[in-house]
Amino acid sequence: MTSLKRSNRIFAIDLGDLYLKFLFVENNRAVLWGKEELNVIFWRRPMEHLWELVQDSFLSWKEKEEGTVVLGFSPSFLKARKANQALERTAPQTEITKDEANALTKEFEKRLVENSLEALEPQSGIRKEDVLLERFSVLERKIDGYPVPVLEGYKGRVVEFQGLGVFLLRSHKDMLNYMRSQYKLGIPLLSHTTESVFLFAKEKKIDGVFVDIGDSKTSLTLVMSEKLVFTDEIPSGGDNFTGVLARTLGMKQNIAREFKEKYVQGELSEDLRSRMRELFLPEAKNFSTLIEERLKNAGLNISCPVFLFGGGALLAEVKESLEEENRSISLLLPKDVLPLENFPASMNAQYTPLVLELYHAQQKTL
Repeated sequence: MTSLKRSNRIFAIDLGDLYLKFLFVENNRAVLWGKEELNVIFWRRPMEHLWELVQDSFLSWKEKEEGTVVLGFSPSFLKARKANQALERTAPQTEITKDEANALTKEFEKRLVENSLEALEPQSGIRKEDVLLERFSVLERKIDGYPVPVLEGYKGRVVEFQGLGVFLLRSHKDMLNYMRSQYKLGIPLLSHTTESVFLFAKEKKIDGVFVDIGDSKTSLTLVMSEKLVFTDEIPSGGDNFTGVLARTLGMKQNIAREFKEKYVQGELSEDLRSRMRELFLPEAKNFSTLIEERLKNAGLNISCPVFLFGGGALLAEVKESLEEENRSISLLLPKDVLPLENFPASMNAQYTPLVLELYHAQQKTL
């Protein structure tokens, strides 16, 4: 039910590790939004509650065949992998035909999938048979080192591809299929942070490292000169700081999470805030070190701005630790991505991933 022109109505759902966030937008005005706590086992309950809230509006959209549904998953479940591949042609003196162009692209897709899945298990412990390719896109093509818009009609020996694969866990594919059938969502656009960030940074001509700090994982996306240079994830997020509180102060995880949220909102006494800051600083330094190591291991010893968003970005200690690496650090807020009317969370970086999904949906329905 996705429109062929820019959609004026978008229903965005973000399924994280701990929370489900949603946002209903019509003509860039927020109609309905909210957050529901998630349970890994009973994930249907918040979905049922959400559906009760939005079904009347959504079904009226669907009847008119208007509107777009965009869905984001935590990087624990939705993975993005970038790859480069060079393929050598057997007849470089002849022009590439349409069939050969398709065959070369298919071969690149095959190798991207194989290499990505082989690397996935040692990196994340996920078996390759438990993951499905959801989407594949070619970002750049070159022939003998020269960029070309298409392959067909060009001559040359070496064809180079740069592409992106988005992979979804089979368990969450089942969840997606259930949502489609139970809640009549049609075919939602699945949005990965890397894709939405790249589209945003490319259009706005912004260079930088975009850091989406989720609950259990953090996504890294580097965009330079309107090109996707690097994407990765690190096994650390806001819940690492929750764990520090739980272990040190002897709290249950949910109580520690509430204390962390109150700390971010400035609702605790000065003494308690000072104690929590002491606990958070070492974890924040470990976090910034992880990011720097990932960039350096990829051969990216560059200095460029860093844009933080996601729930973990609200911790001041994270920003301070990254600033020690002599980087320019800024929060990427929802209002920076899309200026929505009637959206109280427009200054809350926790909702930036959700608004980036909206941005992705808009760009895909131009």
